[in-house]
Amino acid sequence: MHKKTLISTFVVRFILALNTFGIFILSSRYLGADGRGTISLFIANVTIVQLFSEVIFGSGYIYFIHQYSKKDIITYGFILSTLAGILVPLILYVTGLHPAGLVTDLIINSILFAWVNWIGLHLRAHKKFAFYNAFYLFLSVFQLTLIWLMLEQKATIQQYINGLQIHLAICFAVGLLFLWAVSKHTVQSTHAPVHWFELIKKSIISQYSNWLFFLNTRISYYLIYVYIKDNTLLGIYSAASILTEAVWIIPLALATPLYPIISSDPDKEKTVQLTNEYAYASFWLSLAATVLLLLVPEAVMEFVIGKDFTGLHSFILVLAAGTVILSYAKIYWNYFQGMGLFKINAKATLISFVVPLLLFVPFIPMLGVYGIAFMSCCSYLVYSFVLMYYYHKETHTSWKALLLPGFRLFPNV
Repeated sequence: MHKKTLISTFVVRFILALNTFGIFILSSRYLGADGRGTISLFIANVTIVQLFSEVIFGSGYIYFIHQYSKKDIITYGFILSTLAGILVPLILYVTGLHPAGLVTDLIINSILFAWVNWIGLHLRAHKKFAFYNAFYLFLSVFQLTLIWLMLEQKATIQQYINGLQIHLAICFAVGLLFLWAVSKHTVQSTHAPVHWFELIKKSIISQYSNWLFFLNTRISYYLIYVYIKDNTLLGIYSAASILTEAVWIIPLALATPLYPIISSDPDKEKTVQLTNEYAYASFWLSLAATVLLLLVPEAVMEFVIGKDFTGLHSFILVLAAGTVILSYAKIYWNYFQGMGLFKINAKATLISFVVPLLLFVPFIPMLGVYGIAFMSCCSYLVYSFVLMYYYHKETHTSWKALLLPGFRLFPNV
């Protein structure tokens, strides 16, 4: 059962990765490095808004939906995601972190994105992985097709963003049909109601680590945008980030069935064993994928995405090691999240955000954009080893098992 679910999830996640790469190629070739820079900033700001929506409609949702009234959680989630989708874009605009002409688009995209994300979370929470995979398969194929048709008609940033909005609106409508089908086979919740303030107080601890993790991975974008003020360089750097971070689709796929099991299974020994097996597979699969990426010559990359992206390979080299280790540690993050140990994830993200920032920011004038890249890599490494320290402390897993992961291309479950 687990093996079948895992294989189908991997197939869908692989298709999602291809879709992300396809969207990246389309935006790069049609809009160039400068346009890619604007799009990367837009997507980063959508993610910032999403981080506020995810106080309820985030990873903690899977945990809380089994503890409290579904109706309460869903109602509060829609209210919060709508308020965040309106207020946070305005704040980003006022603080000079978002282009004036794209504020309305950011509001629309952010709200729709939160609602579509909720559908996926609800399907995962109820372990309806067949529906979950089918929904994301549709979402992926439809997005790539629509964006290509829109850019083929008119290659502009606004046209690209319009395509995102149409795609999200249609996917939300289709997702509601999936939820309607699932509801026929779902037992109605009998959990106690929860006050919105109590829910947010509990959820915000979970989401706090996600906020800091976003800063760890995307503060580099804002440093380039605000400090170096080079949109083309931002486009090149963001392209390198997207290519290296593509390996994170591996722990994400592994966590799709693992996280709900951890959050609902009372057998701690079993969940620790599962977590270790999934972590080993994540490490070796991520390492293999990263090595393959590094073997691709930069000339081939430029041929695929455009000659505006000279220097792409050097950024990939800097980011690669940290990206692989973080892909491994992300499974341990899911263990703490599933066990409700949100404070541990929060500690890891806080330490890994503050320490590299203090170490590298003073040297950015001397190192330039490469200093920013080394800072990101250092952040990934610090984050990963702090998570492993707490996992060792919590589960008594030996350091030998953590630092020398057993060879797995598939978890032994």
